[in-house]
Amino acid sequence: MRNDPAATLLVVEDSDEDYMTLQRIFRKLIVTHPMERCANAQECLDYLKAAKEQGSLPALMLLDLNMPGIDGFTLLRHLKSEAEFKHIPIVIVTTSSNPRDIQACYEEGASSYLLKQLDYTMFEQSIRRFVDYWFDTVLLPLPVESP
Repeated sequence: MRNDPAATLLVVEDSDEDYMTLQRIFRKLIVTHPMERCANAQECLDYLKAAKEQGSLPALMLLDLNMPGIDGFTLLRHLKSEAEFKHIPIVIVTTSSNPRDIQACYEEGASSYLLKQLDYTMFEQSIRRFVDYWFDTVLLPLPVESP
């Protein structure tokens, strides 16, 4: 996301505690990209629809798998099947280390799969590597005007 410091990170996370932990780690790492939160899949779909209309889709998304209602697998599948959203890299952040979950997410188009470490220090290290890669190394596509 280094090519656009105003690029938004969308976090789809139902747990207030997990979201606050991410915020704390991002502040500690001095991540200045705007961060938006959706607490469930329907909020995410509504957010993305409005962002699309405004021409301000997020550059990157963090997605929890285990959410009430529409789960993360279903949301991932839906977003990767929609032409206007499939370019958004989606990084799964979950407590599940089940090989079937990991395989299913990659088959559905996840860009990465991170474990929510129960140990804060280990989780912080994981997020630090995530930030180094996605925020400092990778070039993400910028919005392109339709002809």
